[in-house]
Amino acid sequence: MMGANVEIHRRVINITIPMLRYCAVWPCSASTSAVIKIINGLYIIFNFVLLILYLISLAFDLYYNSTDMNVYGNDGCYVLGTVMIMFKGYKFRMMYEKLSTLIDDVYGPIDTLIRTSDRGMVATIKHSIFFEFIHFSAFLTGCLSLSFTIIVLTPREKGELPIRGVYPFNSTVTPYNEMALFYQSYCVIYCLLIIVALDIMIIAFIRWVTVQMKALTANYKNCNSETAKRATLISAAETLKMINGFQSWKITDDDLEIRTFLSFDKSEAEDSDDGFVWRFKTCVKHHQRLLKLMLNLNATLSPFILVQFGISTLIICVSGFQWISADAITHSQWMSGWEDEFNKKTNYNISNLLTIPMNQSIRRLEIKAFGMFSLSMPTFLSVVKSSYSVLVLMTTATEEE
Repeated sequence: MMGANVEIHRRVINITIPMLRYCAVWPCSASTSAVIKIINGLYIIFNFVLLILYLISLAFDLYYNSTDMNVYGNDGCYVLGTVMIMFKGYKFRMMYEKLSTLIDDVYGPIDTLIRTSDRGMVATIKHSIFFEFIHFSAFLTGCLSLSFTIIVLTPREKGELPIRGVYPFNSTVTPYNEMALFYQSYCVIYCLLIIVALDIMIIAFIRWVTVQMKALTANYKNCNSETAKRATLISAAETLKMINGFQSWKITDDDLEIRTFLSFDKSEAEDSDDGFVWRFKTCVKHHQRLLKLMLNLNATLSPFILVQFGISTLIICVSGFQWISADAITHSQWMSGWEDEFNKKTNYNISNLLTIPMNQSIRRLEIKAFGMFSLSMPTFLSVVKSSYSVLVLMTTATEEE
């Protein structure tokens, strides 16, 4: 294990693990005192009860407004999102041992690769660290901003709550309104923090396995010991100096090129045997290891991905219903029975009364990304089509090279 001062590639995972433990999704470490472990167990029960009561309040609101599809669209997003978070949190806790093993399997070889003398490999790791931190910061900021938007910026009348719900007390008067608001705020922030920790950990697994794949790909190309040297392992101080020599936003493709044969563990760097056969066998060994690691990752993460895909699809559907229902405004205005009132010839201003709102309805009620792209099904299909076209073009260009 290298010095802690160059374990910067573990920075994000070292943040998410305490988050999971403080949120009581993961149990405490073995060195934790018995009192803290008891508190951790009680805390997970406490949060589970709070989330169940939160879901019950939403369920009663759905029950009392069973004929209002807009309520289903509004409450449905919160219900589905909370259920998904509870499922993922439960699975993460049940898979604690397996996930701990995956952390060692994914990050162990990176601990060695980051100490290599090859500048291309170090630059690749520095590049990955930079983008991982950017993604983590953006995701965390987005979730906290979403919490603030839901709790503070949601338009509501005096006494109303940002999230609909039915409670066994009058939530529109003080102090019950403040209590319900605090309760909803706690549930929203707690759920979003869990999502940050869980999803960032999953992305980190994929990211660092990809880095190992890049190292293996380079090793296959550098199996000829006569044309490519074997990288050595350098000290933690030298590694840190090399890492600091790269500016993340100025790393070029030439910097990322790996020119030597890399070692995935310390024994390979110290092995006196070297040559094409030894190198190729070493590549095959790590290829098989990575294939097994990917199978383990797939077996572990597939339930989360399936639930994420299914519930996200439902959330998009119920949200889409709310967007689409706005398109019916013009039709409803036209079918309001204005012609009967006009035929009475008692109100000659009916034409102006009808024209004004119908002109307003010409402007579609839609959500846009930075005011440029409408978040609609045609836009989504267009993006998918364009992305596939670019993918085919890039693949074709790579094959020609």
